[in-house]
Amino acid sequence: MPPGSRLALAFVVVLGALPTAAHPGVADALWPNYHADLPHTGVDRADPGFTQISRAWTTPQLDGAVYAEPLVDGNTVIVATENDSLYGLDASSGAVLWHTNVGTPVPLSSLPCGNINPLGITGTPVLDAGTNRVYAVAEVSGPHHVLVGLDAGNGAVVMQRTIDPPGSDPTVQQQRAALSLANGLVYVSLGGLDGDCGNYHGWVVASQPDGGGPLYSYEVAGGTGGGGIWAPSGAVIDGAGNVFVATGNSASTGAWDGGDSVLKLSPTLQLVDWFAPADFAQLNATDTDLGSNGPSLLNGGLVFQVGKGSTGYLLSSTHLGTVGGQVFAGGVCTSYGGNAYADPYIYVPCTDGMRALRLSGASFTVAWHGPGGTAGSPIVAGGLVWVLDYNGGIVYALDPASGAVRFQDNAGAMQHFATPAAAGGRVFVAAGSTVVAYSGSLGPPPPPGSHGYWLAGRDGGIFTFGAAPYRGGMGGIRLHAPVVGITHSPDSNGYWLVAADGGIFSFGDAGFHGSAGDVRLAAPIVGMAASPSGNGYWLVAADGGIFTYGDTRFLGSMGGRRLNSPIVGIAASPSGNGYWLAAGDGGIFAFGDAGFAGSMGGRRLNAPVVGIGAAGGGGYWLVASDGGIFAFGGAPYTGSTGGMRLNAPMVALAGDGGAAGYRLVASDGGVFCFGPAFMGSMGGSRLNAPISGVTAF
Repeated sequence: MPPGSRLALAFVVVLGALPTAAHPGVADALWPNYHADLPHTGVDRADPGFTQISRAWTTPQLDGAVYAEPLVDGNTVIVATENDSLYGLDASSGAVLWHTNVGTPVPLSSLPCGNINPLGITGTPVLDAGTNRVYAVAEVSGPHHVLVGLDAGNGAVVMQRTIDPPGSDPTVQQQRAALSLANGLVYVSLGGLDGDCGNYHGWVVASQPDGGGPLYSYEVAGGTGGGGIWAPSGAVIDGAGNVFVATGNSASTGAWDGGDSVLKLSPTLQLVDWFAPADFAQLNATDTDLGSNGPSLLNGGLVFQVGKGSTGYLLSSTHLGTVGGQVFAGGVCTSYGGNAYADPYIYVPCTDGMRALRLSGASFTVAWHGPGGTAGSPIVAGGLVWVLDYNGGIVYALDPASGAVRFQDNAGAMQHFATPAAAGGRVFVAAGSTVVAYSGSLGPPPPPGSHGYWLAGRDGGIFTFGAAPYRGGMGGIRLHAPVVGITHSPDSNGYWLVAADGGIFSFGDAGFHGSAGDVRLAAPIVGMAASPSGNGYWLVAADGGIFTYGDTRFLGSMGGRRLNSPIVGIAASPSGNGYWLAAGDGGIFAFGDAGFAGSMGGRRLNAPVVGIGAAGGGGYWLVASDGGIFAFGGAPYTGSTGGMRLNAPMVALAGDGGAAGYRLVASDGGVFCFGPAFMGSMGGSRLNAPISGVTAF
C-alpha cells in the first residue's frame, strides 16, 4: 500500500462517490473471451458504476483447479478446470447448470517437467455468442492437445479436433495462453512447460470452429527452439484481423529468430511484422521473457508490451520497428499475465503490486502503484479496477485514478496469474477449485423477525450464523492492528469492525464515517458502538477516551482521568443520546441519557469483566472472562457460565436487540445462549486467530 494511505484500509463498501448506472439485463451480460474483447482491454463497458459491493455466492469445490478466466454468457458463467472439465454455472446463484468432462488430463508424473498436476484445460476458452458455442483446448492423455467445442446452453460436445502442429512434440508443449476467435477461426497459442524442458517451440495455430478445413500454423524459433507463447492473455486481434502475440526467450544468443519479440501475423498466420528490444540476445540468454505478459492494443495505433525485464515499450501497430524500433520505452515493472486498458490508463500486473500507467500522446508515466501482492491481471468493472493477490487469496477493487482501496475480500487460495471476469453487475473470481461472485448492488437485509449473529476474529475473519448475512471480512489480509470489536447496522445488512489502532472496516450497508487509524492514540481502542440511525459510531479507548464519527455526539469521557482498571467496552443507550463505559473491575461510567443502574466496581470478582451489552429496556449486562453475568436496570439475568469449566475465556456479550437475554462468545468461538436461540458456533473448529467480538439481532 502506498505510504500515507492508511485510511484506504477503512474498508468502504458503500461507493457513493462513484457514478451510478442501471445494471444491464442478465440476458445481455457477456464476457466472451479473455479480458472481454478481441483487443483484451479488460473493461466491462456495460456496467460503468457499482454503488455497493458484496459477496454474492461461492460455489462448492469443482472437480479441478481453475487457472482459466471465467466467461459469461447471459445468466451462465462458464468455467474450465484442470480435470478437463467445463462447467456452466448460474450467474445469479452459482448453482451448476451443466458439467461436461472432455478427456483424461495428463498427470505431472508423465511429463518431463511442469508445475500443474494434473494438466488439463489451462488456457482461457472463448465463446462464440453468435452460435452459442464455447471452445477450449484440453490437454489429454497421450499427451496431445484437443480443441473442443460445446453448446454453451447445455454443455453438449459439438466438435473435437487435435491441434498439435506437424513436427511438434506434445509432451513438452503447454497450452496456457487464452484462445481468441476472429476471421472465422479459433486461434490457439502454445509454449513450453514450467522448466523449459525438451525441444519446445512457440506456436500459433488456427482452426475453423467446426473442426474442418486446414490447420493454419506459425512456428517461432524453428531452427533453435523456445520462443514460447505462454502469457495467459494470449493473442490479441486488431480491426483488420491481424494477430499479435508476444514470445518468450529462444535458444538463440545471436541472430534474431522470433524469441523475446512482439509478432504481427496475418489472419492465416503469416509473419507480417515484428519487434524485438535492442538487447533481445541478452534477454534470450537470461530467460528474461518479453512475452511473460501479452501485448495490448491502444488507441492511436499503438501497441504496449512489457515482460520480465521491467521495461515497457510503446510500438506503432503499422510498423512494429524490428530490432530496437520502439516509439517509446520506460521503466514499469516485472510483469506476468495480461493488462487492462481504459484510456488514458494502462493497468499492468506487477510482481510487487500492479501499476497504473498514464498515457500522454506516445509516452507514459507511472500514475500510481497498487497494494503489494496485487500481481494478478487486472480488469475494470463497475468503475473500479479489480485485481487479485493470488498468493494471499485477496480480491481488491481500486479507485481507477488513485489506486485507493475501495473494496477487499479474502476469496481463498488462487492459481497463478488469476484474473476476474465481469458482466451483468457481478464480478467472478476463480479461487482454487471454486468460483466466488461479487455483486455490484447489495443484497436484501434479513427479513423482519429473523435472528442471527456474527463473530469476528482478531484477524478480521467473519463467521455468520442464522439469518446474519456475510458481507465481507478482513481474514487473510495483513492488518496494522488486531480487530477488537464488531457491531452491525440497524437493518442488519452490514457491520463494522474496529481495530486496536482505531482503524474501521465497513461492510454491506454499514457506512464509513471516519476512523482513528491515522491518529496517535494514548491507549488502544477496545470497543465501538453504533448510533441507532447507523449514520455514526463511537470508539472507546482503554483509558476511557471517546472518539465520535458521523451523527454521534461527544457526551463525556474518562480520558485523562485516573482509572482503577482499564476500560473494556462501550454500549449505547436505546435513544443514541448516551453511552455506558465498562471497566475491567466492573466499574460503570454513564454519560448522556444512559442512566447509571449499578456496577461491580469495588467488589471482589472471580474474573475480570471483558464486555458490556445494552438491553432494550435501558439496562445493561456485564460479562466476565469466566462467563459470569452481572445484570443492572431493566436487563434480566437469564443465566451464565460462571462456575463452569470453559475451554477458553469469554471475550464478549451481545443482546438480541431486546431484553429477552444474551449470547456469550469465547475466544475459541464457542457460543453460549441464555434466552436467545443457539444457531451455531466455531467451538471445536480450527481458527486462524482468536475470536474478539460478537454482534447479534
